[in-house]
Amino acid sequence: MNRSMMITREHDYGNAYWIQPVRVSDVEYITSEQVRESSNEISIQADDFDSLLAYFFKQHFDGSQSYNQHRYSLDMNPTGRSDKFEYYLEHNFYTYQQMEDIIQEIESVADAFRGSVYDNITDELLAFVNGYFNVYFGLNKAVTYDMFKHKLCDFYQKFVSEVRRMMKECPECTLFDVMAP
Repeated sequence: MNRSMMITREHDYGNAYWIQPVRVSDVEYITSEQVRESSNEISIQADDFDSLLAYFFKQHFDGSQSYNQHRYSLDMNPTGRSDKFEYYLEHNFYTYQQMEDIIQEIESVADAFRGSVYDNITDELLAFVNGYFNVYFGLNKAVTYDMFKHKLCDFYQKFVSEVRRMMKECPECTLFDVMAP
């Protein structure tokens, strides 16, 4: 397989999402200056995140949470505010509980992919995953869908392990920040 689904423990300045525990001053206008980053961070290539993880993060994003309501950037829209998951170097905040919910759902999906019953996988997520397979592996006859599912489950397990590691190593942080390229 020539395509790798990588999670790196560093800040990848390329086309990657950055995920890290943070502390944020809850003020009326939250910009990057109010976000205190931890030294723990993972980066995931944008196409991997968009196809394999974005579904979970969009489902669990809470635009009514005060930290997300107070995000401010004129790049978002003319008001500088948004109540949805944002791209292009904008902060998306998640509580530790939301992150725990996300990784539990990812574990459940990985368990389903390890088997052959996809009852707890939505059609939307399955479409993303199948599309990813077709784009990156569809023409490679040496890669079967079963091989891909094994690789996908390994990717999900590594993601879950990395998030749990960061939660354990950064108890002083209250939120996770997910920032898109």
